[in-house]
Amino acid sequence: SAPIVSNIATHAPAPAPAFARSRAPLRWLAEAAAFTGVVFFAYTLVPHPREAAIWWPPIGAVVAWLLTRPRRDWPLVIALAWVIRIAVAVAMGREFAHGAWVIAGSIAAGVCSALLLRRYLGARAPFSEPYDIVAFAVVAVCFTGPFVAASTALMRMAYADSVFNWLSPVHRSLSESVGVILIAPFLLTLGSALAWWRSQRWLGRLEFIAQLLASLGFGVVVMLVPAADAEARRPFMALMAVPSAWGAARFGLFAVVWSQLITGSIASWGLIHGRGVIAALPIGLERQSLQLQLWMLVSAVVIMLAAGAFASQRRSVARARASEARFRRLVESAPVGMLVEGGEEGEAPYHNPRLAALLGPLEPSDTTAAWWQRAGASDDVMLRLTDAARVASLPGAPAPKPISVELMGADRVPRQIELHVSAAGDRSITAFVDLTERVRLEGELRQSHKLEALGTLAGGVAHDFNNILATMLGNLELIRQGVPAGHETRAMIDDATAAGKRATETVRKVLAFSQQQEQERGVLALSELFHDAAAQLKSDGPANVTVQVAEGRDVPQVLGDATQLTQVLMNLGANALHAMRAGGGTLSLALEKVDVTPEMVRRHPELKLGRYARLTVGDTGTGMSAATLERIFEPFFTTKHPGEGTGLGLALVHGVVHSHDGAIIARSAPGQGTWFGVYLPATVETVPWQMTSDEGASLEGTRTLVLDDEPALGRLVRRVITRAGGACVVVNTAAEALAVLADPTERVDLMLTDLTMPDRTGLEVAADARRVRPELPVLLMTGYSATLSSEALKTDGIAGVVQKPFTPEEMLRAIHEVRSADPASGTANL
Repeated sequence: SAPIVSNIATHAPAPAPAFARSRAPLRWLAEAAAFTGVVFFAYTLVPHPREAAIWWPPIGAVVAWLLTRPRRDWPLVIALAWVIRIAVAVAMGREFAHGAWVIAGSIAAGVCSALLLRRYLGARAPFSEPYDIVAFAVVAVCFTGPFVAASTALMRMAYADSVFNWLSPVHRSLSESVGVILIAPFLLTLGSALAWWRSQRWLGRLEFIAQLLASLGFGVVVMLVPAADAEARRPFMALMAVPSAWGAARFGLFAVVWSQLITGSIASWGLIHGRGVIAALPIGLERQSLQLQLWMLVSAVVIMLAAGAFASQRRSVARARASEARFRRLVESAPVGMLVEGGEEGEAPYHNPRLAALLGPLEPSDTTAAWWQRAGASDDVMLRLTDAARVASLPGAPAPKPISVELMGADRVPRQIELHVSAAGDRSITAFVDLTERVRLEGELRQSHKLEALGTLAGGVAHDFNNILATMLGNLELIRQGVPAGHETRAMIDDATAAGKRATETVRKVLAFSQQQEQERGVLALSELFHDAAAQLKSDGPANVTVQVAEGRDVPQVLGDATQLTQVLMNLGANALHAMRAGGGTLSLALEKVDVTPEMVRRHPELKLGRYARLTVGDTGTGMSAATLERIFEPFFTTKHPGEGTGLGLALVHGVVHSHDGAIIARSAPGQGTWFGVYLPATVETVPWQMTSDEGASLEGTRTLVLDDEPALGRLVRRVITRAGGACVVVNTAAEALAVLADPTERVDLMLTDLTMPDRTGLEVAADARRVRPELPVLLMTGYSATLSSEALKTDGIAGVVQKPFTPEEMLRAIHEVRSADPASGTANL
C-alpha cells in the first residue's frame, strides 16, 4: 500500500510542478468517476429497495479516498461523495429526503473513521504492520458500521414508516463494516499491486492471474450453484480460503483483498438470486444475509491478518539478512583483523580477510589453538586471552585492557599486534590491531627528536665557537700584518690561520646540520660539482658496477648551493649503487641542457616553460613497482632493510630540489631499473663583483659604535677599525650602547652589533637605536642567518650582515660598503 499513500503527510506538500497542476482536474474527474461506479455497483448488492445491502462499498471507498488525499482536500472529497451518492440514489428511484439523511450519516461515519485511522497511523502508510489491519477492522466493526446503523435507525424512527426491527440495525452495521473491510484495502493497495505487476516477469504475472481465477472458480462452484444442489457443495466452502491463503503467502495483502472482493461479490450476487450454499439454508433471507456477512467479515479479517503476518515476517527476514550482510561487509572490510569464536556447539570460528592477510588463514581443519600456536602465541598470551574473554562476558564489567604481543605474520615476519577482546552473547570477539608500522614510526620519531635535540645543542656550541674563531682569526691577521714577509713567524701564523679557516668550515657544517645556517647560493656552473660527484661514486661503487658519465654542451648556469646539490647527486647515486649491489649493472650520470615544452609542463605541472639544466641518475637495478614509486619521496619511507637507511634521503633530495625552484622526476619498473631527472632552472644572474682587500680600507673620520657581549671580539674589532684610521667605541651591553647613542655629545657614524646576546637581540637594539638616531646605519654580526631575509632586514633598518668568523678585510669591506651605499639601495650581506 505504500506507493498509493506515499504522498500522505501531516505537513503541506511541496508545490506541484506546472504539468502536475494541469493534470489535477483530470485526476479529480477520474476519482469521481470511479466513486460513481462503486456506488452503482453497491446498488446491485441490495436485495430489495427498502432493505440494507449485503455489503455496502461506498463507505469503504470514502474512507480510502480520504486517506489518499491530504487533509486540505477533504472538504472537496466529502462534497463530491455526497453529491454523487445523492444523484445515484435519486436515479435509482430513492426518495431525496430519505437518501440525504442516510447518505449524510454514512459519509459522516466515513470521515470520522478516516480521522481515527489517520490519528493512529500518523504519516505511516496503512497496512504497514499486522496491527494496522487489526486497527482497521476494529474501526470498521466497532465504529463505522454502528454509526451508520444508528443514524439510519434514527431516521426511520423519525419518519415512522416501518416497525422497528432490532435485526435490521445489526444487518446494516455489518453491511457497512464489510464494505469498509473489502473496498478500502482494495483501493489502498491498488498502487502496490500496479508496482508489483510492473516489476514482475511473465511467470509471476501468470501465477497471480491463476490465483485470481482460482478465487473466481471456487466462488462460482460454491456460491452460484442452484439451491437444490447446494447441500453437496457445502464442504467446499472451506476451500474458498485456499486462493486467498495462496495470495497471502506468495504476493501480499493486495492479492488477498482482490480474492476476497471476487468471492464476496459472487457470494452476495448468488444469495440475492437464491443460489449458493448459504441460500440453501432454511433460515430466511434476512438471517441468510446475516450469516453471509459474518462469514465475509471473519474470513476477510483472518486472511488479511495472515497476509500481514507473512509480509511482516518477510520484512523481518529481509531486515535480518540485510543486517547480517551489512555486518559481514563491515567486518570483512574492517581495517583490523577479527576472530569470532563460540556460539552454538560445533559452530566454526570466523575470521575476516584482514586477519588472514595479517597472520595467515584459519583453515577448516585447524583448531583455534593450533592457529594461535602457528602465529607464535605463548602460553602466557593464551592465558591472558582466556582471562580477558572471561572478564568481557561478565555483565556490567569494564572492557578488558588491550594485550600487546608479538606474533608471526603471514609473511613469517614478526609483527607487533594489539589484541582487543570483547563479548557478544555467547561469542568471543578478538580484534587484531597491527601496530608494527606505528611502532616503527614512533622509533623514527624518537630518533628524529634526538637529532633535533642534537642539532639544537650543536647550534649553540657552534655559535660559541664562531665567536672564539672570529677572535683568533682576526688577531692572527692583525699579527700577520705586522710581521715581515718571509719571516718564520709569518709562516706559522699562516698555518694557524689555515687551520682556523678549516675549523670555520667545520662550524658551518655543524650549523647547517642544526638548520641554523642558511646555505650560500650563488651562480653555479654545474660541471665541476657533477664531475666531482661522479668521481666519488666511481670510487665508492662495487667492482661489478660500471659508471658512465656524459655531459652535454652549453649547459646553463643555475642559482643554487653547491653543497646541497652535491648531496643530491651523491644521495641519488648511492641509492642506485645500493639497487645494483647484488647483480651489478650500469650507473649512468648525465648533465645536459633541456628546454621544457608545453607537453612536458602538461605531464609534470611542477615544471615551467623555459630552459633548465638537468642532472640525471639512472641504474639497471631491480627497479620499483608503481605503488613504491608513488611513495619514494615520503619521509621515513624506505624499501631498505632495517639498519640500511632511514627513509629520509629522497625526502631531503625532494626538498632541496624544490627549494631551488626545480623539479625531480622519477621513472621505474620492476626489473627495468630506475631513472631520476633533477631539473634546475637556468639563471641569467652573473657572479657578483667583489672588491679587493685594499679597496676602501681607510676609515679615516669614521666613528663606529661596537656592541658585542664577547670582550675579546670587541677588542679585535677596535684594533681593525683603529688600524684603518677610524675611531671606535666598544661596549658589551645594550644599555651601554643606548646610553652612548642618547648622549648628544657623542658622534656615531655607524653601529656594529652582535645578533645574539644574553639580554637583547641585535635586532631589538637596532630598533631602539633608530628611535634615538633614525639615520644611523646598523651592521649585524652573526654566526648564522637562516632566519634573516634581505626583505626582513631592510624592514628592520639593517644595512648589512657580517658572517662570523670574519677576517679584518671582510670587516673593513662591509663597513666601507655600508658607509658608501645609498640608504635605499638595500642590505649588504657578506
